[in-house]
Amino acid sequence: MAILDDVKAYLASIGVTTGAGTRYTDAVLNQVITTELAAQSRKCDGAGGLYPDLNEALCRRVYVNLSKRALGLGLTEASGDADVSRFRVSSRDPEITRLEAPYRKASVR
Repeated sequence: MAILDDVKAYLASIGVTTGAGTRYTDAVLNQVITTELAAQSRKCDGAGGLYPDLNEALCRRVYVNLSKRALGLGLTEASGDADVSRFRVSSRDPEITRLEAPYRKASVR
């Protein structure tokens, strides 16, 4: 599957290991790719994998999905000298928005 290979190459380029014996097996990646491809196709005209920028956005969507799995409530903590602060992880990724912008469907309400 070409999309799986593209996602694996993208993840490898940012230092995320995939494959047998890791958290991100082909089965997990295929599940996430299916989910994110469906989400992308609801928002955009055109299919992921056909255009390089949509393909890049899909790879990034997969990475964001995998990254947020460990954050059940969508919160992350940062500790300072005497303080622990909680931050809500944004649901919007500016790079995904930028890459998908030319293909976004117009919403009419």
